[in-house]
Amino acid sequence: MRKIRLIALDLDGTLMGHDGSISEDNRRQLQRCIQNGIRVYAVTGRPYSFARMIADRISKEMGVIAANGGICEIDGVRMERPIDPEALSFVIDQADACGVSLFLKGKNDYYANVPYDARFLYDAMNPKFRKDLQVVSHVDRSAKQLKEEAHDILKILAFHEDAAIMQDYRRRIEAADLVTVTDYRPISFDITAKGVDKGSALRTVCARLHIPQEQVMACGDANNDRAMFDAAGLTIAMSNAEPDVQRRCDHVADNQDGCGVARAIRAYVYSDAEG
Repeated sequence: MRKIRLIALDLDGTLMGHDGSISEDNRRQLQRCIQNGIRVYAVTGRPYSFARMIADRISKEMGVIAANGGICEIDGVRMERPIDPEALSFVIDQADACGVSLFLKGKNDYYANVPYDARFLYDAMNPKFRKDLQVVSHVDRSAKQLKEEAHDILKILAFHEDAAIMQDYRRRIEAADLVTVTDYRPISFDITAKGVDKGSALRTVCARLHIPQEQVMACGDANNDRAMFDAAGLTIAMSNAEPDVQRRCDHVADNQDGCGVARAIRAYVYSDAEG
């Protein structure tokens, strides 16, 4: 059995259940890993404030890669990779032309060209966030205002109810080759700086920690985890993942009760049934 020195975990649908909870089995097994010197990272498209909150429920020593790689931690030091201002301006202009909703997310400040939408903005969760990580949303901004006000944007969520409009917008964005586009859902996708995704951030973390790819285990459930899988030596899909994601991975973990991560740890990290 290969030695695992770092575990990379998607959050939604992998570590967390549908209600946002973390099973006690998952928590216990991850804490066991951390106590034994194995690095554990939350790797998510969610903003940093949210990801850090979830990680802290496991351990203060758990690392975070958030905003699809736009921000990551290495031994408590945050590294941010914001979208280039020229690329940001292009993305905003094209969204304005297509009528696409944008949610631009920095570390603390979020911006949107539509009214407040609780599905994509996080102000209501501020009581659960650390004081230094609380967020404020600036909504109903015009394209001009977004270009003037938004800065240090780590990730953009683009959204429209019409999939055809989203396809047109995506073609425009990808043709310019200024940013990275990551699949999310047919009517939405994520935009990060060029070359930035879950996989590139995971590789950066592993290089700084001197952990080779073959000693990394990644667990996920969605298409936006593919880049993370590409950066790992052992890949585990949750049983709730789409069939093509399951086929892409080395193994599938039963996650019907929300304990798939714990099962993967017992099977592929320790090869036992302790815990």
